[in-house]
Amino acid sequence: MLTASLGVALAVLARQSRGAGPLARERPLEFGVVPYLPTARLLTIFEPLRAHFAAVFQRPVALSTAPDFKTFQRRALDGEFDIYFIGPGPGWQTHRDRHHLVLAVAKAVLRIYLVVAKGGPMRQLADLRGKTVATIDPLTVTAQVAAAVLRESGLEPGSDVILRTEKTPFNAVQAVALGEAAAAACPDVAWPDLPAELRDTLQILYRSEALPGGMLMMRPAADLPSPESIRQAALEFSDSAAGRRFGKESGQMGFALPEMKTLAVLDRFLPETRRVMSQP
Repeated sequence: MLTASLGVALAVLARQSRGAGPLARERPLEFGVVPYLPTARLLTIFEPLRAHFAAVFQRPVALSTAPDFKTFQRRALDGEFDIYFIGPGPGWQTHRDRHHLVLAVAKAVLRIYLVVAKGGPMRQLADLRGKTVATIDPLTVTAQVAAAVLRESGLEPGSDVILRTEKTPFNAVQAVALGEAAAAACPDVAWPDLPAELRDTLQILYRSEALPGGMLMMRPAADLPSPESIRQAALEFSDSAAGRRFGKESGQMGFALPEMKTLAVLDRFLPETRRVMSQP
């Protein structure tokens, strides 16, 4: 459910956007997508949603991403995107720190695994003391869950355990198979896509609780379509044949209304997101 304060903000923005002049509507809408897939595949998958927004709002929509998660987050925080799809931890920072609006959330929820070698000596989290854990980009929920779980188990990343950043979940998991890391963090959505022969060498040591998935967000601005109209367009697309294909190909399974009380669990990751973004 939407909070009362968010409802007021949406109403104000709706009145502002209805008053936006024709010159504002001529400017292309900047639609950003976080680089969670290779660029060519990412832009191909999100093209139908871009085209849907352009048709609904009768306005050009420019689709773009960034070379890495941190650059994308800086662009989002700086207000370079009008509408954007982003991971839950970074998205929650733009909501908390820039008052950007969560329009919709992915239907797919996330669970993060910590995997170790099957039959190996790592039988509980405490066994990772002094070892290396492979993760992916520190702005992803995958890495943030791994860091939080290790801390909650009395293992401080950087001192009690070494965190090694890999480019993809496959690379992180492969580091375990090659003996280069004692454990790896892997999102559940990536686990089935790993080669069967690789999965067969591993076992899951830890499974996180279900976490919110990606978010469709917008920056508050008077020259944009109203939040309600963008949300409605996204939900209509999600229910269409093209939207159902998009849901499968993107791994997001479509869009749903956000429940802000549920999303508040992401406060857990704000300190780490802010810490990463404060670094050069």
